[in-house]
Formats: sequence, structure tokens, C-alpha cells
Amino acid sequence: MSMQKVLIVFFIVFFVIMVLVFPFKTRAMAHINFLELKCFYSVKIWIVKILCGMANLENDRLNVFNEKTLFSGDFDEKFKTFAKMVLEKIDVKKVELYFSGGFVDNSFSSAIVCGSVLSIVESIYGYLSLKYGDVKMYKDIEPTFKEDNLELTVDFVASISVIGLIIAGIKSKRELKKLKEMYNER
Repeated sequence: MSMQKVLIVFFIVFFVIMVLVFPFKTRAMAHINFLELKCFYSVKIWIVKILCGMANLENDRLNVFNEKTLFSGDFDEKFKTFAKMVLEKIDVKKVELYFSGGFVDNSFSSAIVCGSVLSIVESIYGYLSLKYGDVKMYKDIEPTFKEDNLELTVDFVASISVIGLIIAGIKSKRELKKLKEMYNER
């Protein structure tokens, strides 16, 4: 076997190992308008859009319009267990949060709302910084006094590796097997 073939095989194996081990970015974004009861959302894994769309509440009914989704139908117990295991393997890297809110007639309520949101954001950051050591949080909470609005924009960036997904799949199969055994024993 020539040295050139050995090098090609080495680099292919090295590339496959790197793809499996090194994490890739996952991004979830949402913009919520609380006064108009509208939400725009998007979830991307690496460069692939998984979920993108809009939701609103009209006449006490939730309307969801998905522009793009890789999921369809009801989520069964297998998917829920797998999603739970994947969430355990995700490492949150960055959180961006932008809030603007206020009321024209009541500056006191505007200040209370912004202070409450800041308190909630700092509590969430405290939890995330304990769970994930190097999480970064950017926040901009801005009171508005010249218009009525309550808008929140959130952007999460997390990372997960292919190995993490494989491990989550194995753990979810074990969890489902345990649940089936417990159910059959009854």
C-alpha cells in the first residue's frame, strides 16, 4: 500500500472522528409581542432550519403557522424521551435577551414591569451559570414611555455533538425499555 493511500485513509478517519466528537451549534430564537399575543420562532441546527413559524392567540384559540418543520403529527413517548435525553446533553453557550416594555399612561407600571423582567432574567442567568459553567448572557431591558408595548426577543445558542446525540438515543431506548418493563409488571 502506498503512502498516499495511507494518508488518505488517515485523514478520512480523522475527519469522521472530528465530526462525531466536536460539537456543533444549535440556535433557537423567538420574538413575542405580549400585547398583540403573537410569537415568531425559529430553531436551527447548524445550518438546517428545523422549525420556523408564527403563533398567535385569537378568540381564545391558539393558531400556529409553520413555514418549515421537520416534525409532523403527534409526539409519541419515544420522541419525548429522546428529546429529554438530548436536552441533558446540550451545553448552553450564549443567551441574548431584549425586552422593551411600557405604557403611555402609567410610567410606574412601566418601571415595575421592566424591573420584574430584569429580576427574572437575572434568576435565569444564575441558574444557567450554575448548570453550564461558561454561559454568556447579553441583555437589554428598555422601558418605553411613549408607546404601549411589551416585546421580548430571545436568542439561545447551544452546542451538542453527534456523540451526544448517539448517547441520548441509547439512553432513551434504555429508559423506554425500563418503562415498558415496569408497565408490564403491573
